[in-house]
Amino acid sequence: MLASDKIRAIREHVSQPVFAAYLDVSRNLVSDWERGVKRPRGPALRLLSIIQRKACTPSPNSSSDPGSEAIPWLSVRLLVVFF
Repeated sequence: MLASDKIRAIREHVSQPVFAAYLDVSRNLVSDWERGVKRPRGPALRLLSIIQRKACTPSPNSSSDPGSEAIPWLSVRLLVVFF
């Protein structure tokens, strides 16, 4: 299980609505996960686990500061996961 603070950390560089769209869930559900009201399950939990693992693996071309990229770092990571 991913704790609410871990989910918030995964989403760090994108808004809740954008993150929800990537996961194909509602913004309210993302908010509930981050507040600890609900916990991700099934496919959403699997995607979050993959995103967390991929986000922790630096790409060869990434800088040491993920926020310094032109496109938000997490957005790039999510695109890599989905495509």
